[in-house]
Amino acid sequence: MLFGERYKKFHIGNIVTERFRDIVFSDRYWEIMNYLRSDDFNAQKMCGSLCLQHKVNEYLDGVKKGEIVAKKPDGPLPEHLEFI
Repeated sequence: MLFGERYKKFHIGNIVTERFRDIVFSDRYWEIMNYLRSDDFNAQKMCGSLCLQHKVNEYLDGVKKGEIVAKKPDGPLPEHLEFI
């Protein structure tokens, strides 16, 4: 869905015609990344439907707002506890 005209403002390069390294280190890449982490971007209203991270983002947003209390898991701790 992100390849359509609606999301053209988020396009950062074409992996078919450009090296991945050149895309990731481009000014355009960082322009988009900075926009996505800014207060101007509201993922709840601006992301497309069927986002694979939607439920994860809802949960983390609820934790951040204090609406959900993240509990320590029962049993052995996950191997990658500090991943996030």
